Amino acid sequence: MSCTTGSSVNREERHKSIGVPMRCWCGRKEDFLVSKTNENPYRRFYRCQGALQRQTELHLFKWVEVAMAEEFEAQKVEIGKAFSEGPCLSIRE
Repeated sequence: MSCTTGSSVNREERHKSIGVPMRCWCGRKEDFLVSKTNENPYRRFYRCQGALQRQTELHLFKWVEVAMAEEFEAQKVEIGKAFSEGPCLSIRE
């Protein structure tokens, strides 16, 4: 059984980005890359530009399909809010 401490959970939450990432927590931009591994051939992902030089730190890494699913979910929520607020325009016949 594994155990996580409160500080590690907080650190992971602090570094988590929702949707398509723009920058890593360290301030560097992300690279858009394609996996060449046997486990994930041609699978696209985002990775911090500094991740290879600082492998002991938790830098940005996210699969593109995960980022896109998060973006779509966020948009779905926003659209739902817009419709729940009622009509913005009145349509005249």
